[in-house]
Amino acid sequence: MASRLFWASRAASYLKISTFPRVFSIVDAMTAIKEQYRIQRNWMGDPCSPIVFVWDGLTCDYSLSNSPRVTALSLSSSGLMGEITKSFASLSALQNLDLSYNNLTRPIPDDLANLSSLKLL
Repeated sequence: MASRLFWASRAASYLKISTFPRVFSIVDAMTAIKEQYRIQRNWMGDPCSPIVFVWDGLTCDYSLSNSPRVTALSLSSSGLMGEITKSFASLSALQNLDLSYNNLTRPIPDDLANLSSLKLL
């Protein structure tokens, strides 16, 4: 048990646990989006990390902070149906959101207006 705690503390200091709240926010938002629309992509784990396993349809930025941020999400022609979820608004660095060629209904959530970086919807 002591050995596990030692390695956990070493890993925590190496990974800078203080950055995890931002990462978990991205994971939570993307998981909610995946579940609401029943997206059938191989999306597992952290959406942006490690870089070689970034989820399909996502573009992540690694330069602005210690934790990666989703800057673009393409769900074009993904068979999405229903209302546009407010979960997209949790992706605070989102610049491009492509929901074209789906069967989504209005209204667009007011929360998306709070995405100051959003340039393309």
